[in-house]
Amino acid sequence: MTFKVQHISFGDPEASQRAIEAAEFLRAYEGTFGFLQEMKSIVTSDGPMSVGQIDAVLRCKDREVKWQQEWEAKNAEPGGIDLSVLPHGTRFYAVTNDGGTTSFFRIDNLAEQKGAWAGWLFVKHIVGGSQSLDGERIGKQRPNGTYDGRWPKLLERVVADPKEAMSRFGREIGRCAICTKVLTDETSRAFGIGPICREGW
Repeated sequence: MTFKVQHISFGDPEASQRAIEAAEFLRAYEGTFGFLQEMKSIVTSDGPMSVGQIDAVLRCKDREVKWQQEWEAKNAEPGGIDLSVLPHGTRFYAVTNDGGTTSFFRIDNLAEQKGAWAGWLFVKHIVGGSQSLDGERIGKQRPNGTYDGRWPKLLERVVADPKEAMSRFGREIGRCAICTKVLTDETSRAFGIGPICREGW
């Protein structure tokens, strides 16, 4: 492979290898990032790259590889999970995550809502013990679609046993998993659901 590098000693095998790695990456690069396109034009015309430019190219390569891996991981995760089987309206759930701690979710199932958002589902993550139950949006599901967002494997656990996930939310947070009112008696705390909400449950 032909390449030229400014201010580099080719007696340094590691530096030479980095230059080769950068040049190979640039020759194969098909993206639109301006800096990498500029560096690719230098390499393909056998122009020189400085050590600083080589380092910058390899940092970009690392980012590109990371983004590609994240994209592949996201698309390799179960994409067919259907949250529309969950109860309609807003419900709160808790499941054990892979770290052995508890993750809390708010899922707004708008199946019964009229208008533009009818049939959509929105998933939010709630920080454990937080006084706010609004949560941070982490995903969504379009009408007649499947879930698109983070942590599908955890949400599969919700779908596998939604009643238990709701009860667990109530037991851990101390609020009804349906109406979010504070659970004040022992029976309600054991169920994780308040007495009025339990009637329709």
